Amino acid sequence: MAVVSGTWTMVSSDGYSEYLKAVGAPLMQRAAAEKDTPTIELSGEGEAWTLKTLTGLKNYEVSFTLGTPVEHKGVEGLPAVSTFTIDGSRLTDTATIDGGEAKAVYTFGGGAVQATFTAKGVTATRVYNSTT
Repeated sequence: MAVVSGTWTMVSSDGYSEYLKAVGAPLMQRAAAEKDTPTIELSGEGEAWTLKTLTGLKNYEVSFTLGTPVEHKGVEGLPAVSTFTIDGSRLTDTATIDGGEAKAVYTFGGGAVQATFTAKGVTATRVYNSTT
């Protein structure tokens, strides 16, 4: 399956608080993230895309052109510079956050998205099911 536009709601999360700690997110942000059930929305085609993360506390949005660095605030609330790429069924966000590298890989398939987040040797996984 290719990367597609759509809306997905989180159904499981493993290790996300530890990932947020690794990228430098404050304790309150980490605690809130553990209790939230975010929805992600991806829209676009070709080279231009927008990724939204909708949470109970705050929404985050980044519009990007594939392969071009873009400055934004990530869901951890920290300034980031990200470069997004697509390879088959994977959307990859390679970011610099607080001076360190972090990566989010969104793998699309079977009506779901598996997101794997890594930073400073810490890995977290979240699974989202399609709502569209």
